[in-house]
Amino acid sequence: MKNFFVFTLTLLFATTCLLIVNLPADDDYEWGSSDGDYGDAPAPFENVYGYTWVTCWYDTDTSHAYSSHHFFLTNEGWRSVRWYSHFWCDMDDPFLAPKEKKDDGWVEMNEEDSDSEVFSYDMAGKRKKMYTIEGFTNLQIKGDFDGNGTLEKTYTWRAYADHDFELD
Repeated sequence: MKNFFVFTLTLLFATTCLLIVNLPADDDYEWGSSDGDYGDAPAPFENVYGYTWVTCWYDTDTSHAYSSHHFFLTNEGWRSVRWYSHFWCDMDDPFLAPKEKKDDGWVEMNEEDSDSEVFSYDMAGKRKKMYTIEGFTNLQIKGDFDGNGTLEKTYTWRAYADHDFELD
C-alpha cells in the first residue's frame, strides 16, 4: 500500500509538471534559440576572458526576423592581445542576402572591449512557408608570445543559433 501511494504521488507530480511546462505563451514572439561561449583562454594566454553570444527570433507583430550578436573581451594578462570579431546572419530565402559585420582591434593589458549588433529581415509580404534564420558570432584572439612580432598563438570563442518559424 505504501509503494502504491508513493507511485501515485510521483505520477501526479510528474503530470502536473508536464502540464505547467507546456502552457502556451501569450506574447507575439516566437522565441528562437540562443547560444553562448565563454571562459578563460588557455595557456599561453594568461588572464584573458572572452564571451560570445547570439540569439535568433521572429516577431509576429512587426513581421521581422532578428539575430542579436555580442562579444566581450577582457585582458588582465601581461601582453596586449589582438582580437577579430565576426557577426553573421542568414535567412533561407534566396532573395535575402546574408548580413555580416567584421571588426578587429587590440585589447591592452588591464583593458576590455566589446561590441554588439542586431540584424533584421522584413518578412512582410513573403511567401507563406517555413523559414529559418541563423546567426553566428565568432571572436578570435591572437598573441605574440615569443617576441618576434608575429601573432602566432590563437584562441576562438564561437556561438551559433537558429530559429525556424512559419509565416501564416
